[in-house]
Formats: sequence, C-alpha cells, structure tokens
Amino acid sequence: AGDRPRSRERMRRAEAIIDELNVTLDMSYGEIPIRLRSIYLFWKRQLREANSAGDPTPIDRVVAQARDLRESWDRIADVADAAAERHVHAGA
Repeated sequence: AGDRPRSRERMRRAEAIIDELNVTLDMSYGEIPIRLRSIYLFWKRQLREANSAGDPTPIDRVVAQARDLRESWDRIADVADAAAERHVHAGA
C-alpha cells in the first residue's frame, strides 16, 4: 500500500514524458513521425491498461520498447557522427 503513491507518481511522469515526445513530433517529415506517434499512443494505452488492471506486464513492454527505440536512435546518431567526421576529413 505504501508504494501506491510512488507508483502513481512514476506513472504520471512516464505519461508526461510520452506526451512530450508526442507533441514535439514534426509531422511534416512524413512516415517517421507518423510511426513514432502510433508507438507513443500505444505506449499510453499500455500504461493505462497496466494502471487499471494493476498488472505491471504492459509497463515492462513499454520499458523494453522505449529502451529499444533509444538504442536505435543512439546507433543512428553514431552513424551520422561517423559520416560527418568522414565528410570533414574528406574536405580537409
């Protein structure tokens, strides 16, 4: 019972983060933001389901998917950095 307020606060924070990710999407970039929006909305539904059912399984799914997405963005950033570095050295 003592963890319920903490759980609610964490759930609110997670939803706020997802909301921020969603509202900052620039939909003019086509397919990528459309797909990201559907992922974020799915995550919100999963969090609500977990909250209403008292089942942490959907939360675990959201965390795993968010981690996977973050790792993908990190890999993309690494590739972009390497390409930029090659471009700089090629021009020097």
